[in-house]
Amino acid sequence: MNLYARIRHKFLKKDQLDGNIYAVRHGTYKGNFIVYINSVGEEYNFLVLPFNEVLTITKTEFDNGIKEKIVDIIERLPHNVYEICCAQYNES
Repeated sequence: MNLYARIRHKFLKKDQLDGNIYAVRHGTYKGNFIVYINSVGEEYNFLVLPFNEVLTITKTEFDNGIKEKIVDIIERLPHNVYEICCAQYNES
C-alpha cells in the first residue's frame, strides 16, 4: 500500500460512514461507486453511482466486503456533493 493510501485509510475511520464513497471491485455492482446515506437497524443504505439506484446491505455483509476487499473506501465527499447524493437517494 502506498503512502497516500495509508494516510487516507488512517483518517477515514470505518465507524464514521456519513459521506463516504466506496468503489465496488467485485460482484453485481463491480465498477460502480456506492455512497453511504444512512443506516436503519442492522442495514446500511447506499446510493449506487452513476445509476442512482438504492442499495441496502447488512452491516455484516458490508464489514465482510471491506475486509475481503470487495469494496474500497475512496474518500469522504464534500458536504455539498453529499447533500446532492442524499436528495437523489430520497427521490429514488
